[in-house]
Amino acid sequence: MDISLDDIVATLSKQPRTGWLIKGIEHPEMVSDHTFGTLFFSFLIKELYNSKIDLPKIDLPNLLAMTLVHDMQEIFTGDITPRLKSYFTQSLIGETYKDLEFMYLNKLLDYLPDKSKIFIGELFNEFCKEESLQAKIARKIDIAEMLAQAYEYEKIGHRRLDEFWSWADLCNNDDIISKLMDAIVRKRYFLQAVLSISYQRFESSCHHQSKELAERVKRIDYDRWSKRDTSIKDYFTQEHKLSSMDISINVLDVGCGLGSFSRFFLEEMPDTSIVDGIDINPFLLKEAHQRWSGRINTLSPCDIGWYWDIPSEEYNVILIGEVLEHVFNPRFVLMESFRVLKYRGLLIISVPNSFHKEKMERYETQQRIELRSQEQHIRYFSPQSIKEEVGYAGFKIIKMVGLEKEWVNSFDMDINDLLSEKPKDAWTILVFAEKMDEREINDIGIIPAPDRMGEDKTLYKFIKEHHMFNSYCKIHAFIEAVYKAKLLRFNIQDNNSETIAQQTFRLSFFALVIAIEFGYDSELAIKCVLLQGLEETHLCEFIHSIRALINLDTRRKAVDDLLSFLPSDIKDAILKTYDDNLYNDLSDEGAIARFLLQRDYMRHNINFKIINSYNYPFDKFISLINSLQNQYHHES
Repeated sequence: MDISLDDIVATLSKQPRTGWLIKGIEHPEMVSDHTFGTLFFSFLIKELYNSKIDLPKIDLPNLLAMTLVHDMQEIFTGDITPRLKSYFTQSLIGETYKDLEFMYLNKLLDYLPDKSKIFIGELFNEFCKEESLQAKIARKIDIAEMLAQAYEYEKIGHRRLDEFWSWADLCNNDDIISKLMDAIVRKRYFLQAVLSISYQRFESSCHHQSKELAERVKRIDYDRWSKRDTSIKDYFTQEHKLSSMDISINVLDVGCGLGSFSRFFLEEMPDTSIVDGIDINPFLLKEAHQRWSGRINTLSPCDIGWYWDIPSEEYNVILIGEVLEHVFNPRFVLMESFRVLKYRGLLIISVPNSFHKEKMERYETQQRIELRSQEQHIRYFSPQSIKEEVGYAGFKIIKMVGLEKEWVNSFDMDINDLLSEKPKDAWTILVFAEKMDEREINDIGIIPAPDRMGEDKTLYKFIKEHHMFNSYCKIHAFIEAVYKAKLLRFNIQDNNSETIAQQTFRLSFFALVIAIEFGYDSELAIKCVLLQGLEETHLCEFIHSIRALINLDTRRKAVDDLLSFLPSDIKDAILKTYDDNLYNDLSDEGAIARFLLQRDYMRHNINFKIINSYNYPFDKFISLINSLQNQYHHES
């Protein structure tokens, strides 16, 4: 039978991951898609170990190569689930499953040159034994990639995947991969919380980002001073001892809408003060910027119910006006507020009092559904509950003000007697709270925040970890963006062609073999193929014949855009690798990657013009690949 080494390696592009099939996922990822994912995890893990993150520096010279070959035996065995592996005993077929793995891996290695045959064989043996640090990390990456894919399936509605998530418990440790897995698991909890609420349409992006919502907010907004604004001014000028004449402060308006809650700061504070606004609705951000003639600095649209792309301890004041009742996880928003506030920073919150006597009367007259629908609220607060939420997030309440309907009048609320009759007259609750430090939090004895991964931790440590997970969630967001390579095909006009992920996996394998045979840096060669895969991933909505014509500057921009999900130090390190090896000039390892991609395009009778601009002697690569293919043809 006429079969090439390309074809035999590409077998993994036709081998579905059995565990997903068993769970009823009709078109699951293939083994090569999974390996592509583990390669990117390994790439990022190595960058994390080399980044400024306060973690031990560990030498992992062949981590990418190990994750590349860890499932190569499945070319012949197929993807066998852990349950099925347990049936491979001496009494059953005379071999353990590991014996079977080695036997079939050797079948593949027999067609490789001596250097790569020995290198890959030793690396696979190290992985299977799981004794070295590198092998243990590679096994964790294997599991982490599975969790990331489970998250992808749950995002689109697949259920009954809990047994896959239980694997995270086997990797409980204080290392980079465990933290990344924890971040993915936490995002899953967040996803489940959203899906479990029957009124999630109120928080859906299509609702909150809509132009219709912006128009409605404009109609009901009071573009004038209200008692709420006066209460804020009184607090600052009388009680907070802050002179509006000579002190500049940084203010963040969370869910700013039209900027109405910032009125005092925009109109009374000096021009040197900064007011930033964040919101999910781009139309409201634009209106706010125009209304205040650019005085409010509206940041890019973002979901305030998730991590904010804002440095820690950046602001003196955080404003959250009529927002918390619309988000699924108010505590998350409050913890982000704690993070971005400076020490002794002030948090000002305005929320509807859901236990106002008039609202309670409406509720008691069986208007429950209508009330929720009319107000579009998914969280309800009383003076007592908002006090607890604010305290839980590390703030000490200084003052609470009750605002009557339409904010005509206001009255002070005794925070030590929140069950009195007077708070029931408050249509809206205005809260002034101060950020506490670690000592104060511990002295007051606020209930420790339960860590959803297991043990109880102090509130301060929990909030610090909350910020730390932001970096890992950014890394997972990058992985989510890259995973479209598992869905879009090299040729989008041909449903039978490889996905970009499958192609990148196959080219990575050949890059490993070529680099070993010629004595180049095999890790760098794989990295160059992965970076080239990023180009293809971000451009793969073009048909491949058009993609082949795109110039190098555009490809570099595509990589830059895709890397924008990552923390800046990691992004910069990866871009330097790209620039040094694929953009500014071709290193030997970069040449391997470009040669393999050009060869793939030529196999489809397409001229890949990027390579033509380089003057590099590719003949030796061609000779090696041809000899590999001829040898495999002969043996087959």
